[in-house]
Amino acid sequence: MASTQKSSSSSEESTLRLPASLYIERRIMTAIELSEQSAGGRGCSWFIPAVGDPAREINLCQEGRVYKPLAEAPPQPLAIARQLEDILEGVWLPASESDTKGRAFVITNINIGSDEVMSLEDSKVQDICLDALGISNEARPHATFRRRDWDEERNRHGFCYTDEDFEEEDLQLDNPDSDRSKVIRATQVMSDELQGGFEFNFDERVICGPVLYGGFVGQNIVGILSMRVWT
Repeated sequence: MASTQKSSSSSEESTLRLPASLYIERRIMTAIELSEQSAGGRGCSWFIPAVGDPAREINLCQEGRVYKPLAEAPPQPLAIARQLEDILEGVWLPASESDTKGRAFVITNINIGSDEVMSLEDSKVQDICLDALGISNEARPHATFRRRDWDEERNRHGFCYTDEDFEEEDLQLDNPDSDRSKVIRATQVMSDELQGGFEFNFDERVICGPVLYGGFVGQNIVGILSMRVWT
């Protein structure tokens, strides 16, 4: 009996230690590969300058980290991610000094109970995002996190725009095919379907890095991966 209990305990501990998994895009890809695609290619990627040698760029992601195809995510969060993906097809999101394609994602294996979602500390959600992205130890201290109210944002500029992005007379809301209108529709889905909205980013030490706009669906995270460039 003692042996059985020990085996069961070991199995439970193993389950709890599963790393957060990121589902994104249409095929298996490495973290470094996605960082290059997100940053626009042409030799660019998510990076941080090396300490003591700012001319040397260090990719934010761990070598060998692999992301899973979005299609393999659990059905409930996948259905919401597909809605976001369909709405944002062909849309370019603002990325400060650049722009980028928005990519729907799902994060699983976050090891919390469904009743814990709304009480999670910000630092815990930030760590989940760091683990899922496979961010290196050098870059982890530079992550930032803030809560976002998608219900409020759906009635303003949408999840990725700010007051500075538009002039009052250039809101583009009268054109249903504009990027702005599509972002508003995606934000409406986020407001309706996600709990505990947030934005994950990095401080100014990171020149080019990922930005996650998301929230919880049960024990999973769903959202949009963007990026930003600060030089």
